[in-house]
Amino acid sequence: MEDFSNYFTEKDYKTSVINHISESFEDQFSEAIDVPIREYLNELKSLTKEVEELDNNLTHEVVEETGRPIQQDIDIYMHQADIKYDIYWLEEQLKAMAEMKIVYLFKSLEITMKKLVETAYPQTKTNRFYRWENFKTFFKNKDISLHEITGYEEVVELRKVNNNIKHKPEINESVKKIEGFNNEKFFHFNSLNDFYNRIKLSVDHFLEILSSEVIDELFEFPESRIETLASEYHERMDKSDAEEFSEKLLSKYKS
Repeated sequence: MEDFSNYFTEKDYKTSVINHISESFEDQFSEAIDVPIREYLNELKSLTKEVEELDNNLTHEVVEETGRPIQQDIDIYMHQADIKYDIYWLEEQLKAMAEMKIVYLFKSLEITMKKLVETAYPQTKTNRFYRWENFKTFFKNKDISLHEITGYEEVVELRKVNNNIKHKPEINESVKKIEGFNNEKFFHFNSLNDFYNRIKLSVDHFLEILSSEVIDELFEFPESRIETLASEYHERMDKSDAEEFSEKLLSKYKS
């Protein structure tokens, strides 16, 4: 593949690539899985209605000799039992799909953030970023505070729900503090799907702002930052080295 970076300055090239990484963050899995989710929800609604209609057909009559329901009602009960199993199966499938949407979203966020780091800071080894704390420490060392970025709270909630889904069937105490799971013991489709819909745009926004802050960290040098850099080099260089460094730096703009 041709290296197009040869046609641009490093600033233009990296800015373009970083913005593209952020803009390319799409939850394609969610878009695909929403089709069968809609189909299953329609089927679930239809089956629930059928159970209710069968209830209306019950006579509640019994055979006098045995005290058992008449055959018509027995047939209805058996049919309802089959339908209720189908309802159970649909509900479990829907819950699994909602869980997968959340797990995929967090995994996609991790992949995108790693790619962002690899592009902006190519000397960085991202294999240690399987721990969220390592992301926070890395960006903190770049003077980027993740917790101050809009959408960070929702990203943390996503991480907590993702970890809970992957490790325990019961909702843990940490997740119970999150809106929508307060009074739940187990995950259900509705609570999971509502959670996903609530936090998705915030996660998108978080990544957009993070990308912008990375670009600023790489290429923006306001007076305060220049003063800080000057102070740091002043502590490490004598005057002759500083003069030579200044000359070398300025010469780069003449070439």
